[in-house]
Amino acid sequence: MMYAAFAFWSIVAIFAARTVYSLLGRVMPPKVLNYALLPGTLVAQIGHHLALLVTGGTVNASRLANDSTGEPEIQADAKPRIPVLGPMLVAVVPIFLCGLALLSAADFFSAKGMMREVSALPQSLPQTLDGFWDRIRAVINALDGAGTMWRHANWDLWRTWLFAYLTICLTIRMSPLSADLRPALLGVAMFGVLAWLAGMFSPQPAEKMLQFWPNLSFLVSNLLLILLIGLAAGAALGIYGIIKGQSAGAGGKPAGKPAGRPARE
Repeated sequence: MMYAAFAFWSIVAIFAARTVYSLLGRVMPPKVLNYALLPGTLVAQIGHHLALLVTGGTVNASRLANDSTGEPEIQADAKPRIPVLGPMLVAVVPIFLCGLALLSAADFFSAKGMMREVSALPQSLPQTLDGFWDRIRAVINALDGAGTMWRHANWDLWRTWLFAYLTICLTIRMSPLSADLRPALLGVAMFGVLAWLAGMFSPQPAEKMLQFWPNLSFLVSNLLLILLIGLAAGAALGIYGIIKGQSAGAGGKPAGKPAGRPARE
């Protein structure tokens, strides 16, 4: 069940990252957004090009932001030569590299202790209704732990600010570069299946996954926390717009003069 839970939380992270990226794209141009998330954009694009080359594709051009769309240049017409597995690798490798870069940043800035303060996410999927609500409470506890971690962080240190910035950039850019999410979702599911098959012959996969679980909990909890903040901000702006529109309608000028009488025949 742990392998299924790993695949599930990884898919949750992908959807959360895509939703946060879409929300941010509504309030700023894509080009500005991708430059604001520069570390994550750069790592994701390097991972995309690397996976494309490994799977037999070609990279003819590379830009952080396309002139017309503002999105990273991914050469949608460049296809990997390995069928089925190639597109999944091209979609998953950037996500993997973003997570690896964040863990490396945590090591460099001595933030591993901060990451372990987040409550661990459930390591199994619910099988009953009571189990479902237990998992919901565990997720809420993980979100509370993520918020408490940042609230108690030492903001007098520049390393804390930089690590927070890298956390935002690298987690949001775990959103697949392609608009099609299916290769990334299939790649995560296949990884879970392969890990489960390997676990039938050796305890090493399960041990490695248990060691990685606090890091996964940190990634998913922070993404969900950013998503909640974004949704709350969007709702507040929407309510403000409604109130402002009603005030303008109540105190505004009449829409126009009344229509004149019809001409006599």
